[in-house]
Amino acid sequence: MLQTAKNEILIMLPSSSAFFRIEKNIGYRSLEELAHKSIKVKILFPSKIEFQNQIDSLKVRNPRIEFRAIQSRLESFIGLTIIDKQRVLITEVKDDTKIKYIDAIGMTTYIEGKSTAMSYEAIFNNLWKETELYSQLKEAFIQLQSHEKMQKEFVEIAAHELRTPIQPILGFTEILRNKITDKEQLEFLDIINRNTKKLKKLSDDILDISKIENNLLNLNKTHFKIKELIRTIIISYKKEAETKNVEFEFIDSDNDFFIYADKARINQVISNLISNSIKFTPNNKGENVSILVQKTTEDKENEWDNNSDNIIKSSSSSSSNNKVIIISVKDNGVGIDKDILPILFTKFTSKSFHGTGLGLYICKNIVKAHNGKIWGKNNGDGKGATFSFSLPLDNYSNK
Repeated sequence: MLQTAKNEILIMLPSSSAFFRIEKNIGYRSLEELAHKSIKVKILFPSKIEFQNQIDSLKVRNPRIEFRAIQSRLESFIGLTIIDKQRVLITEVKDDTKIKYIDAIGMTTYIEGKSTAMSYEAIFNNLWKETELYSQLKEAFIQLQSHEKMQKEFVEIAAHELRTPIQPILGFTEILRNKITDKEQLEFLDIINRNTKKLKKLSDDILDISKIENNLLNLNKTHFKIKELIRTIIISYKKEAETKNVEFEFIDSDNDFFIYADKARINQVISNLISNSIKFTPNNKGENVSILVQKTTEDKENEWDNNSDNIIKSSSSSSSNNKVIIISVKDNGVGIDKDILPILFTKFTSKSFHGTGLGLYICKNIVKAHNGKIWGKNNGDGKGATFSFSLPLDNYSNK
C-alpha cells in the first residue's frame, strides 16, 4: 500500500512501541525514500519521555519525514494509515510488547473510499494541529518562566541596589540635624528623612516578597515580652500620630507574656497594622487607635472574630482546644472597602495612593510562618476597622 502512494501518506501510530515497530519491520528508510520522491509523509505518535533520545535519533536520520508527538495519554492501541485521501487501513494492536507485526497486530480493516478516507483525514489533521498548538504553548510557557525568573532577579537586585545609598542618606541627615539650627533647613531635612524612610520600607518589602515567594523567610526566634515591644512601637509612632491628632489606647491585662517568636518580624507585623490605622484615620481631633492584647482559647477566638461578616482569615489551626494570644489594632477611620475585603491579604491590594499594597501580604506570611492566623473586619458600629493576629500558645511561655 505504501509503495502505491502518489501524493500523501498519513500515519497515526497507536503507541510509542509502534514507533519502534516500524523501524524493526518496514523501516523508516523506505518511508524516507518515498518522501524523497516528493510524497508527503506525516507520522503522528504518542511519545513517552523515556524514549525521547531514541525518537530524536530516528528523526535526524529521516529528515524528510514529518514527525509530531502527541501526549502519551492518547495511546489508543488503534493504528491508522491514510493514503492519497482514498484508502484507509485501520489496525488493532493485540500485543504492544511484540516487535513482529504478525505477533503484535490483531484485526485489520481496509477501506477504499474517498468520503471515509477524508473523514479520517480530518481527525488526523485536527490532532496534527493540536500538537502544533501544544508545542507553541509549551514554548510560550518556557519563555514566560524565563521572563518571570529574570524579572524576579532584576527586582531583587534593584531592591539591594536601592538599599545601598539609603542608609548613608539617613545617617547624614541625622548628623546634619544635630549641627543645623535653622528651622527651615530642619524642615527640609525632615522631608528628606521621611521620604528616604519610605524608600527604605519599599526596598525592604520587595526583598521580603522575594524571600516569601522563594520560601526563604527564615525566623530567628527568641523569648521577649510582647507588651514591652508594643509600648516601644507606640513610642516610635507617637510623632506620626500627633500630626493626625491620633491618640493611642493600649488595653492589656495585668500579666505580661513572654513570647517565643521572631521579635523583628512580630515588630514588623504590629508596626504595619498601627501604621495603616494612623494612615486611614481622618485628621480630626479626638481620634484614637486601640491596641489590645489578650490570651484566650481558639474556641473563644473563633466566636470573637466571627462576629462580623466582613472578615478574612489567612489560615486556620488544626485544633479548636489550643490556647492562643491575640493582638488587635482597632481604629475609627474609613474602614475596609467592600471591594478590597475579599482580597485583603493578597499582593498589591490597595485603592489609595498611600502604599504599594504589599504590607498585609507580608504580614500574613510572617504570621503564617509562626503557625498563626491574621484577619481584618469592619467594626460593628460602622466606624473604622480592626485587624488582629493570633499565635498558638505552644509558641509562648508565661514568666
